[in-house]
Amino acid sequence: MMYRTGEISRRALLGLLCAVPGSLRGALPAVDRLLENHQDQGKRSLRRRYRASASILFCGMTVFSRRDVGGGYAVAEESVEGDLTTIALQFAGGSWPEKAHGINRLGFIQEVVVEKSSGDPVDAAYFGFMTSSTEKSFEQAKKALDEHAGSTVPYTATQGWADGGRFSCSLYHLLMPSRLTFSDCPQLIRHVRATVAASDPPSEKRDIETSNIPRTFLNSIREALLSRAIRTECDLIYNSKQYYMTTTKNVDGANMRLNGTLQERGSDRRTPFQLWFKRDGKSFLPVRIEYRARPFLRLVFEECA
Repeated sequence: MMYRTGEISRRALLGLLCAVPGSLRGALPAVDRLLENHQDQGKRSLRRRYRASASILFCGMTVFSRRDVGGGYAVAEESVEGDLTTIALQFAGGSWPEKAHGINRLGFIQEVVVEKSSGDPVDAAYFGFMTSSTEKSFEQAKKALDEHAGSTVPYTATQGWADGGRFSCSLYHLLMPSRLTFSDCPQLIRHVRATVAASDPPSEKRDIETSNIPRTFLNSIREALLSRAIRTECDLIYNSKQYYMTTTKNVDGANMRLNGTLQERGSDRRTPFQLWFKRDGKSFLPVRIEYRARPFLRLVFEECA
């Protein structure tokens, strides 16, 4: 099922894989290898859609705020075979330029993790892409609002996978047609996958030495949401970099709120985020997501029907 938010199902992703010539298939995202082994029998599927709001901050104060400037979705699928659980996760969010002063921004991330009953991962892979925005200050963001979009938009795509005693990560710098927006997410996925498949070698490549299969970003958040512990901490790999994540939980009305911080190893920069999820235990997918995409930009994703 396709939504205006651009959700694409796991089955549709496998259909994209099958439509690619065999000579290119080996260069496609490593998540495909795990997805092909992700059985439908006994599968548990959760999904949630969001509407997005944005606030521009200057000196810590909100100077501009607008609701319904974009959308998003989250999908989680789990299947169990013996003592192994396969978890497939997706999150995507982006703007609707017609409601966001012409700004075209979006991101998509997908992870597949195979873990033991103990929760330790035995295999993992991720794939994602996002628009490459260079604004680092309020003044640069204001200038971007005044500029007219060209015929293409720069993107950065990334993929990573476990490979013996290391985690291999690749980055790709791409140009996509500016007419494609978050509403065209399935089409963008096709374009990005085809471009990644044809990009040999990648723009950047990095191998991270690991003694165990490392944790990945979305699954680390899933584990923190499901954990009974009030506080969690872990190391993870995200976008070809190593991070340290800490979370705490507290009751917030009818929901639980998870307060998290993501810090890149070797850097002082910390990215705070907050997730609200229902206390009834029926779904761990957040009903509200709030984070600072930039020091001057706060994004909020709220559940919608």
